[in-house]
Amino acid sequence: MSLIKQLWFAILLVILLSSGGSFILSVLTSKAYLEQQLFIKNTDNATVLALSISHLEKDMTTIELFMAAQFDAGHYKSIRLTSPNGETVAELLNNSYQSRAPNWFIKLLPIRVSPATANIQDGWKQYGMLTLESDASFAYDALWDSAKFISLWALVIGLFICIVGSKLLRKILYPLNDVIAQAEALGQHRFITIQEPKTAEFKAVVKAMNKLSEGVRHNAEQEIGRLKGMLTESNFDVVTGLMNHNNFVKSVDILIKSEDYSNEGALVIIRVLSLASVNQAVGYQQTNMLLSKLGLQVSLLEKQYASVITGRLSGSDIALFHHEKIDNHEFAKQIKNSLHNLVRESNLTHMFEYLFLTKKMYINDATEDTYQQVNHILNQTARMIDNLDTNDSNIINISAQQNDIVSDKVETFNRLFQNAVDQKSIKLEYFPVVNQSGGLIHYECPVRLKLDENSQWLTAGEFITTATQLNLMNKIDLLVLDTALQNLTTNTHHISLNISASGITDPKFIQALSTRLKVDTALSQRICFEVPEYTAYQNLDAFKAFCKQVKLFKCKIAIEHASVEVSRLSEMYDLGLDFIKIDQSLIRNIQHNEANKVILNGLCIVAHSLGILAIAEGVKTKEEAITLKQLGLDGMTGPGVTLQS
Repeated sequence: MSLIKQLWFAILLVILLSSGGSFILSVLTSKAYLEQQLFIKNTDNATVLALSISHLEKDMTTIELFMAAQFDAGHYKSIRLTSPNGETVAELLNNSYQSRAPNWFIKLLPIRVSPATANIQDGWKQYGMLTLESDASFAYDALWDSAKFISLWALVIGLFICIVGSKLLRKILYPLNDVIAQAEALGQHRFITIQEPKTAEFKAVVKAMNKLSEGVRHNAEQEIGRLKGMLTESNFDVVTGLMNHNNFVKSVDILIKSEDYSNEGALVIIRVLSLASVNQAVGYQQTNMLLSKLGLQVSLLEKQYASVITGRLSGSDIALFHHEKIDNHEFAKQIKNSLHNLVRESNLTHMFEYLFLTKKMYINDATEDTYQQVNHILNQTARMIDNLDTNDSNIINISAQQNDIVSDKVETFNRLFQNAVDQKSIKLEYFPVVNQSGGLIHYECPVRLKLDENSQWLTAGEFITTATQLNLMNKIDLLVLDTALQNLTTNTHHISLNISASGITDPKFIQALSTRLKVDTALSQRICFEVPEYTAYQNLDAFKAFCKQVKLFKCKIAIEHASVEVSRLSEMYDLGLDFIKIDQSLIRNIQHNEANKVILNGLCIVAHSLGILAIAEGVKTKEEAITLKQLGLDGMTGPGVTLQS
C-alpha cells in the first residue's frame, strides 16, 4: 500500500473514530437526559394527580372520571389505582402508542424509566396507591431526531475535514513527487539534485540523495580533470594546444576511411617560413609564446568549421583537415584569409611569414605518406620564395584525379538521390557490439542508400554531404527509424541508430520521432540513439531535451566517437546516458600506447561511476581486443570483433 493511501486510511480512521465517538456520546447523553425528564414528569404528574384525588369525595365513578380526564390530557402508558392491600381498583392502559423511530433504533437504545407512585389520602387514612407511567414514544421521537441531526452534522464535518485534509495532505506530500522523481532519476543513472523540502523526514532523504549525486559528480569531475591533463599531454602539442603529429595523422586516417563520414577531404598545411629567424631574433621562449598565439588563432578556425580538425605536424608545419567534400583550393583560400585577419588582430603579421599547401585526400590515401610528399614540396618551394604577399601565389594546390560521381555529375546525383529518398530505397546493415565474453549488447545499424537498380549501395559517408545540402537528413533519419521498427517486429535484438545534428535540434523532427516511438514502447525500448560527440556538445541544450524526450519511451542514449571532449563527460551526469563509444583514435594500437591505456582505464572508471557502459569503436585486431578487456571496457565493435554464438 502506498504512503498516500496509508495516510488517507489513517485520516479516515481518525475521522471515523472521532465522529463515531462524538455521535455515540451525544446520543447516550440525550437518552439519559430524556430518561431523567420522563422520570421527573412521572413523579410530578403522579403527585399532582394523587393530591387532586385526595381532595375529592371517594366515589369511584368520580375518581375514574377524573383519572380518565387526566389520562386523555397527557401522554401516558398507564395509570393505575390500587387499594392499601394491593388490589387494583381502577386502571387505564394505552397499548396503541407508536413512534417515528424505527424498531431497530428502539431496541438498540431502549428508554427505561421506572413508574412513579403517590399515596391518596382520605382524611388521615390512606385511601390507595396511584401508579403512573408516561408514554415514551415522544422521547424516542426526540432521540431519533437528535440522532439524525447529529449524524448529519458529523457527516458534514467529516466531509469538510476530508476536503481540508486533502488540500493539506497534498501540500505536505508535494515534495514527495520531487523525491520520487529524484529516486527514479538515480535509478536511471541521472545524478540530479533537488531543493531540500521543509518537511523534516523528506528533507533528510533528499539531503542524503543530493549528497550522493554531488559526490558522484565531484568524483567524476576530479577523475576527468586528471584524464584531461593526460589526454592533452599525450595527444596534443604542448606549445600550440593543437593535436600532435601522431594524433593528427591517426585521426585523419580514421576520418577518411570511416563510413560515417565522407571518404574524401581537404588537407591544408601552413608552413611557417620565418620560424628559424624569429627564434634566433627573440629567443626560444618568446618564439614559443608566439607559436602559442598562432595555435590559438588556428584553434579558432577549427571552431568556425564544424568538420575541421587541426594539428601541429612539425616545428614549422600546422595542418587543418576538412572531412567533407569541398573544393580544397577554396578552403585553403578561406583559411588563409581568416588566419590573416586573426594574426593581424593579434599583431603576429610582422613576426611570421606563411606558405599554404592544399591537397585533396581520398579513402586510399595514407596521411603519413601524404605529409611526407607535401613536406618535400614545401621544402623545395620555400627555397624559391624570397618574398610573400597576400594574394594566392603562396597557396600550392596539389591536384589529384579521382572517379567521383558526386563532384563530376552533381545535378544527376542530386536528382537520383532525391528520387531514392522519395522511393525509400534504403536498408540497414547490422554490425555487432559485443561484451567482454563475446555476447551481443546490440547491433549498430548504419544506413545504406541505393540510387537506382544498377548502382551499388552507398554508405552514409558517401551521401551525407548531399543529404545535408538538400535538407534531407531529417527525412532520412525518420526513414531509418521506420525501417528499424519494422525490422524489430521480426527479431528480439537491440539496435542502435545514428541521429544527425539537424535532427536533435529540430522540434518538428523530435515530435515526428516521438509519434513513431509511442506506437509500441516494447519495440522502442530496444532502440539506442547514437549522437556524435561533437554534435552533442555543440548543441548541449538541444541534446539534453532530446534525451529527456526519448527517455519517455525507455530508449537508450549513446555518445559516439568520443575523444577530445571526454573531459566534458561530467556535464552529462543528469542525462542518464547508457553508452559512451570511444573513438578509434584512442583505440588504435592501444596495446602499444601506455598513455592511452591509462586514459581509457580512467575513462572506464568515470563512466561506470555514472552508470554508463564504455564501448570501444573500430577494434581491428585481436591484440587490441585483449588489451581493451584488460582495461575494463564493457564492449567493443569493429572488424576485429567476433560475435560468439
